[in-house]
Amino acid sequence: MKLIKNTGSDRVIDELRQTLAPPSSLDLASPAFSLFAFAELRDLLGKLDTCRVVLPATNGGELGLTGSDTDRAFRNRLQLRWLARECAAWIKKKVEMRGAPALLPQSILIAGKPDSDLVW
Repeated sequence: MKLIKNTGSDRVIDELRQTLAPPSSLDLASPAFSLFAFAELRDLLGKLDTCRVVLPATNGGELGLTGSDTDRAFRNRLQLRWLARECAAWIKKKVEMRGAPALLPQSILIAGKPDSDLVW
């Protein structure tokens, strides 16, 4: 297990880029899901063998789909509709999605080789 501060050279996205080499799987639970984060990892996520996601059962605004105030430059690219369609297609094709009954206190990512012995 590795704790990532997500600042400077210790960023989640850099760790995922190193770890998600095919064949690979990703399990994640998070209180938020940004379309802009999906866009940064879209190519890697499309190559995953399996992906399991747990998100709070809330409406889209509470998930942070359009990022935060610091993501204004990404929103100004006017790609949200396209990103949403790409993300929905990826979810339909590759993701087993579950809803958590309440807000999750923090995120967890488990990346590695697919393991057929694990059952949800």
